Amino acid sequence: MMWDFVKDRQFYARQFIGAGSCSDVMSYSDSNQGRVIAVGFDNGIVRILLVGSHDFMILKAFKAHDTKVVKVKYSPDNAMFVTASEDGEIFFF
Repeated sequence: MMWDFVKDRQFYARQFIGAGSCSDVMSYSDSNQGRVIAVGFDNGIVRILLVGSHDFMILKAFKAHDTKVVKVKYSPDNAMFVTASEDGEIFFF
């Protein structure tokens, strides 16, 4: 769900398989314009989403872990991406 905190209303929502457990926004660049977000889910899936004006578009989805994803994080220069799971696994991309 995309929520506007200033206007206190929902922009839009989209249903995914699994419950979202963590997220991180990619650092702003001319190419992504601050609209790319990574979301980890309780089923081990990570989805990279583009925030559009009316919906989320899936740029990439992959099963990173067998357990809940507890952390996703982009490096400040967007050159690296890391995921961590509930059972202690860490993957660098």
